[in-house]
Amino acid sequence: MPLAAVTALVGIAPFFAALRGSFLHDIYGAVSPAGWDNYRFILGDGAFGLSLKISLLWALLHTLGTIGAAGIIAYRLWRSPHRAAFLGLILFIPWSIPVYIAVPIWRALIHGEGEFLNLLVEPVTAFVAALGVSVWLSLPAAVFLIHAGLKKIGRGVLEAARIDGAGEGTIALSICLPAVRELMTVAALLEFVKALKEFSVVFL
Repeated sequence: MPLAAVTALVGIAPFFAALRGSFLHDIYGAVSPAGWDNYRFILGDGAFGLSLKISLLWALLHTLGTIGAAGIIAYRLWRSPHRAAFLGLILFIPWSIPVYIAVPIWRALIHGEGEFLNLLVEPVTAFVAALGVSVWLSLPAAVFLIHAGLKKIGRGVLEAARIDGAGEGTIALSICLPAVRELMTVAALLEFVKALKEFSVVFL
């Protein structure tokens, strides 16, 4: 019950407060009923449709990039345990650096003085660059989650597969992928929701 109360207070109440506010005009503190005017204005604004499409494309590509790269890295970590410690330390770099420090560093590396890549005037380049940085920042959590799922696969299963003549691709797709499919689905949903409300990386 306490958890339900906190959830209602923090998560549900603000939503209904915002919903109520969407049906009101608030002009410098003068509040008056708006009916559906605000929704008509938003849906009739071409910038809203464009922003929505860009946000959905961003969230989809971020999710695919993060989960795809994380799956490959986690698989390599699992197949090469002797490299796991070294690669694990490398993965801690994006996890340990705050966004407000990491993104300006990446911006300086990619944009520099704007001589070769000018992120201020090339929207596609800026989109791809920001997307790459966003995926880089999100990789560690997804990698460790998928790697934890892979570690549950018994080595006996792999030995039996090798005896039956299974190659690396068959092991990855027929044994490992089904074992972590649910974890990857959950991770993908979390990444998609996180990417939809992404602001800091794009703004910085």
